[in-house]
Amino acid sequence: MRLVILRDLHDISLYQSYVLHHDRNQTPQALMVSLTPKIGTHAKKRGLVTTDTTAFFSNQSHADILTQIHPWIDAIRSDPHWRKMDSYLKESFMLFFRTYCYCLGWNIEVLTNILDRHPISEVWIGRSAQNFKSDLYLKSTESIFTELTQKICRRYALPLRVGSHRKNLKDQFLTRFTKTQNLLKSILKYGLFIKSYFFFTKKKNLLFYTSPTYHLKSVIENWSSQLKNYTAQPLPGPILLEAPFIFLLKRLLSKPLQRDLEAVTHTLDHYLETICTTQCFQFKNIVFSDLLRQKTNNSLKGFLLSLRIWVRFLEKFIQRATPVALFSQGVRVDDVAISELALKYKIPSVMISHGTHTPPLDASSHIEWGEHGRSLVRAPFSWVVCQSPLTQQYLNHYDVPAKRLTTGPLIWGHPLQPHQYKNKKLLTHLFPKISDMTATRIILHANTPKPTYSLRPHIFETPDEYVESIRHIATAIEPLKHVYMIVKCRPFDELDIETLSLHLRMFPNVVLATTYPLNDLLGLSDLLISFSSTVIEEALQNRIPVVLYGGRGRYQHIQSHENGTKTASQNQAVYFIKDPVTLKLQLPTILEKSQEIHHQKDCFFPYVFSTQQRQSLTAVLEEKGYPT
Repeated sequence: MRLVILRDLHDISLYQSYVLHHDRNQTPQALMVSLTPKIGTHAKKRGLVTTDTTAFFSNQSHADILTQIHPWIDAIRSDPHWRKMDSYLKESFMLFFRTYCYCLGWNIEVLTNILDRHPISEVWIGRSAQNFKSDLYLKSTESIFTELTQKICRRYALPLRVGSHRKNLKDQFLTRFTKTQNLLKSILKYGLFIKSYFFFTKKKNLLFYTSPTYHLKSVIENWSSQLKNYTAQPLPGPILLEAPFIFLLKRLLSKPLQRDLEAVTHTLDHYLETICTTQCFQFKNIVFSDLLRQKTNNSLKGFLLSLRIWVRFLEKFIQRATPVALFSQGVRVDDVAISELALKYKIPSVMISHGTHTPPLDASSHIEWGEHGRSLVRAPFSWVVCQSPLTQQYLNHYDVPAKRLTTGPLIWGHPLQPHQYKNKKLLTHLFPKISDMTATRIILHANTPKPTYSLRPHIFETPDEYVESIRHIATAIEPLKHVYMIVKCRPFDELDIETLSLHLRMFPNVVLATTYPLNDLLGLSDLLISFSSTVIEEALQNRIPVVLYGGRGRYQHIQSHENGTKTASQNQAVYFIKDPVTLKLQLPTILEKSQEIHHQKDCFFPYVFSTQQRQSLTAVLEEKGYPT
């Protein structure tokens, strides 16, 4: 049997062409595995029958990857060579290096499990003609994965057939043109940034916010307008140069900055040499140290040098602007650097995280939530905003030293407005066949799957797991009268709307929603179902009960009693269901109780700050003696 690995949309036509030219006499039986849901959908349209990765990447696989890779990360982080570098560079290195390890581990796990379970006689993969060297993430279409597959085939003594894409001169030209365009844009941005030095030196009492996204701009601007003589402004940047241009422009930089970059390069080269010579970077006896070195050298090294240049300019800017305070929601690659600069110049810095942070309930989630928070609420900000008691518990669990502000929801979890509750116009637009509004029950499914190239083992679903969970829920509610589900989804390159639509088209009581505001959909909902997402806390803030479901029951985002096959007797704000059989049994009862639970405020007390507990952002200014 031939194993066909489809990593890219181009692989579909490439394999069909390969069969046409090489299997003229007899086409061998083939097991085709699509590494993403999107590829599986497009393969089906071309008449190919594929299987996804869920059968080959189990809950134990998630745990194994974490337990094996985490000690390597700890060892690198504690290496004394890092003392010569700023910690924000170390954390940036760790963030991406960790995802490389996870991504390679995921591919090894999937491929070796296939080979262990099926009588494979040869393996076929496509070799991409595209160049992803400058991409920070390790995309599955990179040549590194061809090399990884060769290593696995050698271990199993299997022949590897590689189909090569033709080089597209037009694509190559567009790639070079885009890179040149990006360079010119970056140079222009630097020019405008330097010009802004003089603009901000004329302003006083500046409150900088790092990005307008996730409502941070409106929160800081509305708050500053209530104060006297304070001005809210976006903090410029980050401006990062493409790696090849850094080395070209290096001589134009100041001598101290040149020496600084040489020190960073020396430390990174030390690690690359260590990585290449050690055998510890392996999973299932497949050594990938050389692949880690290759990706780090091609992509991550240039990014870190570019980040170092940017932070030097940013430091001078902050010195000149002398802001009163800095506010971040954690969406920039230089957030840790911003917190360190604020600490250095004794400027209050505040992290208002755009994400959810809950105390871990098992060893695997302790590892991954701990790493996840290092560039957010565990970064050295002087203040951390607790938008819910769960964030407070997270900070206690990891012993975060920052001062805390229990503000309640600021940039997520906003209270629903009266017009958003059971909006009949929106409901009939989504479900035109609804006739009895009072008997109708709406389930909202909202979750945050992670692409395989930025895998977060254990605490987030893979794209294939995400699709599987939605199908389980859709199947469970199919026989229920007056029960409908809205799937709030955010498409990305491995999972598009077309793919989800194809999987759900046989369920008439399920619709996809991408453009509607979340609060409008929450206002329609009687119940939220999710695995791991900030939406869970947004629902609880608005007294909407939650069912934790997905990932085959491996992870519990918020502590709750597990609901088994017996009917749930006690009203709860949060239910935890592990498997599709229990889901089908429990959902009717939970939906029946949803309205009753909504009106029981005491069910939601553990997840919501009371009015008396809530503090204002003015505490940040008052501590420094600024007038409010």
